[in-house]
Amino acid sequence: GRRVIARLAKNADVVLQNFRPGVVERMGIGYEALKQANHDLIYVNLSGFGRTGPMAGSRVYDPIIQASSGFCEHNADEEGSRLASQFIMDKIASITVAQTILAALVAKSRGAGGQEVNMTMLDAGINFIWPEVFSEQTWAVPVVPVGPQSHSFYRMWNTIDAVGALALSLSTDQDWQNFASAFGKPELASDPRFSDGQKREANVEAWTMEVQEILNDIPLEEALERATDAGVPATRARTEAEVVHDPQLQANGTFQAGKHLLFGAYRVPKFPGAFSSTPLAPVATAPFVGEQTMKILAEAGYSTQEAFKMINEGVATSTSSLLIKKEGSKSKKAKVFNILDKLQAAGAPDLWGAESPQERSQLGSGDAGAEALKTGGPLVGIQVLEFSRGGISAAFAGAILSDMGADVTKVEFAGESCMVREGGPAPAEGMSAMHMCVNRN
Repeated sequence: GRRVIARLAKNADVVLQNFRPGVVERMGIGYEALKQANHDLIYVNLSGFGRTGPMAGSRVYDPIIQASSGFCEHNADEEGSRLASQFIMDKIASITVAQTILAALVAKSRGAGGQEVNMTMLDAGINFIWPEVFSEQTWAVPVVPVGPQSHSFYRMWNTIDAVGALALSLSTDQDWQNFASAFGKPELASDPRFSDGQKREANVEAWTMEVQEILNDIPLEEALERATDAGVPATRARTEAEVVHDPQLQANGTFQAGKHLLFGAYRVPKFPGAFSSTPLAPVATAPFVGEQTMKILAEAGYSTQEAFKMINEGVATSTSSLLIKKEGSKSKKAKVFNILDKLQAAGAPDLWGAESPQERSQLGSGDAGAEALKTGGPLVGIQVLEFSRGGISAAFAGAILSDMGADVTKVEFAGESCMVREGGPAPAEGMSAMHMCVNRN
């Protein structure tokens, strides 16, 4: 297994891993080992707390970083500190590490060569939330407060027919004055307690009571209409089902609809950046465990016989071999994937709908590379090797790079459960909604 990873890394531009500090070194696939065959390799270690320090070896998941970063305490209410009900710190780390990789690639293109990059989820989280959450910790000398903290006014409002469904932005003096006038309470705008943002923040409890009292007797749709007509930013909380059919998102082309050969229709969000000169290819379809093993081993230079030998010996895994063990050789799905293995060994293209970034890899520069950029995205030709365990931070970073055209090869470790593959509803084992959204190839 180490030899396979070393061979894959030989042609990689980037290796991304999120094991606990010291694990990849013990496995013989750390930076010092892999750079022997590829001195230009960018090797990124993404850990929870860091490679040194009292918490370096601790197991980490998103809630631990939310609490450790001060995020939960900042969002405390009358019931105490609050966790965000999503993998927010995982995804912050993903976005930050993707930016870090792009910066290292730019530096490499300017002559810096390969390098090892270390990043932690905790550092990424604190960096992200610092401007508003830690505003009182920035200066180490006495300071005079200037203006309101806009997040002091962050809350959802009740109406006569809906609880916590109305969002209003009332942090600026102009928006506050417009709101007060539109809702028949112009005197509130000149009330000495609320006449400017700093005073509203100082009297935020009384201000909140006044606004809520106004809204208590008004239906949600009427409140939205009044606020919108007055130029006050307003909307209502949407359900997930409403979001995916939202006319604005349809106009933006936010989602990509696909059809999996075995399981039917699905949708995933596209990368949010739109490039005029290097437009993005369709989002690649997330694979089964071992679905692309034959293809990846062939790209690494292994013969069909060598690849099947590794699968038979348990060094590598293919979907067909897993299904045969579980369902028997007569299983329809096992037969389908057995055919796929043979087609991949023969160099056949991806069969599952969206074009695979692997078909666009190793394009180099010059006219051919420039032409490929026009159809595959700005990272066409960039090779990324990802091996990770646990949360979604590394997987989502790989998806971001893949969506911009990079060829991301994900190494999964046989016999280990994968939170990403098991996260959310699924038409079959290992094909969860989360997997479809954060894994590519």
